[in-house]
Amino acid sequence: MTGSNSNGLAFIELSNNANPFAAGSQIYYEGAVKAGQNIFADAALNPLTNTANPSGSNHFSTAAGAELFGFVFTSQAAFQAKGAPVETMAYATGSGHGMSLNDTIGSLKLVGYVGATGGHLVS
Repeated sequence: MTGSNSNGLAFIELSNNANPFAAGSQIYYEGAVKAGQNIFADAALNPLTNTANPSGSNHFSTAAGAELFGFVFTSQAAFQAKGAPVETMAYATGSGHGMSLNDTIGSLKLVGYVGATGGHLVS
């Protein structure tokens, strides 16, 4: 994944909600990322609480219209202050349009995965 500010570092959130601050969102990844660094996003585990996401929803949805949202902030402080992201990306995974290797949406690029539904994405 790429996406950085002038310091070469950004704060990234991947979730199932178009609002990065929504309560009850399923978080797939959240943390600081250097420009060009690969990250490991896990649909089965909430990285904020280190607990399993609820059974039945612990996968990257393939339901029609489902989307994976990525948000890039200049820093964790900007995210915590609920500032506007510098980049917002939405990737529709439903309607027969699954994620494929090397798909690039904004600053997100899928470079690997584990499993058919659920499991892990390295992007």
